[in-house]
Formats: sequence, C-alpha cells, structure tokens
Amino acid sequence: MVEDHVDKIRVKYNGMSAGDEHGKRGHFMTFVVCYLRDVFSNFRVVTDAAETSCTWSDVSQVLSSYNKACEDGYEKFGFPKRCVYNSWRLT
Repeated sequence: MVEDHVDKIRVKYNGMSAGDEHGKRGHFMTFVVCYLRDVFSNFRVVTDAAETSCTWSDVSQVLSSYNKACEDGYEKFGFPKRCVYNSWRLT
C-alpha cells in the first residue's frame, strides 16, 4: 500500500506522521492562495506564492531569501511595492 511505503520513508528519515487531515488542510490552503492571487489580479496587484519544506532552524533564512528574491524581481520589472503581495507556506 502507498501508506506503508510512505511510512517506511518517514521512519528512515526520522520524520513524523501528521495524518491525512493535515494534508487536506494543506491542499485547501494551496487553493486559497491561488484564489487570492486571482482576486488580487483583478485589482492590478501582482502576487507570488511559494510552498516548500525546510528544517525549523532554516525557516528564517528561507523566508528572508524568498522575500528578497521577490523584492528584487519586482524592482527589476518596475512594479511598485504597493502593487505586490507575497505569501508562503512552509511545512
């Protein structure tokens, strides 16, 4: 079964089981982020959303790097800061 295979990988890498409910919530959040992007585009706001995984010790660096890359990209293409919205999801 798929669940057994996933569980073997989880054990091998010292992961933890969060259950399927968290996966459903994550999928819902992905939908919400895409919906917000579409709504904001109607108001001429550029949006970006990222989803990634990292260790707790790297969260601050990952978010700082992501935000900096977005700001640099918006600046490069001439978007005013008031017209951009970034969001992210870390797991």
